[in-house]
Formats: sequence, C-alpha cells, structure tokens
Amino acid sequence: MAQARHPDRINSIYVITDVVSSVFTFLATICVLLRFIQRRLQRDITLGWDDWTILAAFFFAFCVFICDILLALPNVGAGGYNTAEFTPSQLRTYRILSDLGDSFYTTSVALSKTSVLLFYRRIFSVDKVFLILMRVILFIIFVAWFVVVFFIAYYPSAGVRGLSGGILAAIIGSILVDLAIFTMLQFKVWLLQLSMRRKVLLSLLIVLGLFSIVASLLRLLTLARLKADNYDYGLGEVYLWANVEMFLYIICACLPVLYNLVRVQVKKRTRRFSKPRLTEEEGLVTIGRISTKAGWTKYSDQSSRQVLNSSFPGTKYKLPNDSETLELNALELAHLRGE
Repeated sequence: MAQARHPDRINSIYVITDVVSSVFTFLATICVLLRFIQRRLQRDITLGWDDWTILAAFFFAFCVFICDILLALPNVGAGGYNTAEFTPSQLRTYRILSDLGDSFYTTSVALSKTSVLLFYRRIFSVDKVFLILMRVILFIIFVAWFVVVFFIAYYPSAGVRGLSGGILAAIIGSILVDLAIFTMLQFKVWLLQLSMRRKVLLSLLIVLGLFSIVASLLRLLTLARLKADNYDYGLGEVYLWANVEMFLYIICACLPVLYNLVRVQVKKRTRRFSKPRLTEEEGLVTIGRISTKAGWTKYSDQSSRQVLNSSFPGTKYKLPNDSETLELNALELAHLRGE
C-alpha cells in the first residue's frame, strides 16, 4: 500500500496553539520586564535568586515557543497529521523538536516553581518550619520529579510513546507539588501581621496560581484521549495546554512583585493629584504673607514674584515689607488656596 502524502500546510490546531502561545509569551515578557523594573526602583532590595530563576524559566519557556513554531511549519516539523503521512526524515525531525520542547518545558516549569519558593523565602526567612518545607519541596521538584519526567516519562527505555504510567506520574506529581506550595503559602500569608485587606489581596494573587493547575488537568485529559499507535497526531492540543500552564506559572510568579509596583505607583499619583482640603479660615491668607499652615511654605521675594506672575499675568504689583500689605491693582482681596 502506497504511503499517504503529507499535506503541505500548517495544521489548524497548531495555528491555534501558536496564536495562544504568542499571546501568553507577550504577557509573560511584560510581567518579567516589569518585575526587573520594580527591583530597579526598590533601591533597598537587590536582585535575588528568585528573580534570576524566573528569568531562566522565561528563557526556557521562550525556547518551547520557538520549538512549537518550528513544529507547525510544513517544511520543518510538519506536525498535526497522521504518523503514516510522514516521511522517515520528517518524522525524525518532528520527534527531535518534540523531545526538545518537552525538555525545555519541564525545565521552565521546575524553575518557575522554584522562583515562587525563593520569593517567599525572603518573607519567611526566619521561619524554620517554612525553610524545612521549602527544602523538601525543592528536593521533590529537582530530584524525584525530574527523574520521573526525563528518564521514565519522556525517554522510556521501551520507546513507547503515549500516556504511560511515567507521564501520568509526572503530571499528577506536578499538580500535587503545586497544591502543596499553594496550601503552604496560603497558611503562612494568613499568619502575617497585615491588614485584612492586604491578606485578602495576597491570597487572591496566590489563588491565581490555581489556573495553572487547571491547565495541567486539561493537558492530562487531552493526553488521555491520544492513541498510542498514532501518538503524534494529537499532540498539538497537548502543547496548547502545556504552553498555557507554563506561561501562567511565570506570570503568577511575577504577580506579587507587580502588585507592589502598582501599589507604589498608585500612591505616588494619589499624592501628586490630591488637593488638601482647607477651611475658609485656613484658605484665606493675609495679603503680604504666605502661611506655612496646611502645606504652604514661606517664599523669598524672587519666589513670590514667580508665583504671582504665573497666577495673575499682566497684573502690576509691588512686594511689601514685613509691616506692609501687598497692593494689587487688579484685586482688592486675594484668596490663596492650596493646590
């Protein structure tokens, strides 16, 4: 029987995967950039391992994005079609790119989880229980989970591709690690000496990380529908949810730092545009003096001329001595109010 010819076009599922991945890549890029900008603005806080770890996670995530684009191109990976339609050369290229993407994905997710733990280590650095739990979770991520993923799930000795026990163990293990991190952080946040409003906001930021768990579950369900004899045919949808999960890890890891950036900027703008509320007695100032009450400061003659020139253009005036009052041809009374 003659071999079916491979269609020379991008599969529709890979178009969707690449578009969605592009959006999440852009959002993750913005979040990582803003994170480093915030660290730059905070002169009292230096760049730490959590910042460099999330940057490394973004680098590997971007490598996954590149692999997915190459997988979609008909003259490179040519993914999304029946295995029987591939030439041996096409199938070899496809599986090399697929395995590379899997390796980059695993590394990125592991680094993102680590970055979250290292960030909260800054907050709970004196908490011995937290430090012990953090070391246990890091051991699970980098030893147990990595061994399962690389040597059992992605590269099994039997060469069987599909939802094997190794892949199932890797995905479930990742979800359990996420739940452990989520539970531990929620418990610790509510023990902090913060206002109820700030505790709720921090908890909501952590809850957003549950979306990555939802993406992991959708990836698991998609993998369960694949057939072992034609495993490569449906991987486009699996990569879609894997990319969403991976970039959500990066975005959620940056959110606590971005929250602080937004809070500081809002406070600055509020101070800049807010006007002090004055009573009529405080607002009415004797001509010839500028009160320091309610935010006013004393001006020199030069400063007073600049204030009057900008406030009353074209008006003739003369500056008084301490015992005199200010004469304005255009005004008999002046009400100076704080801005």
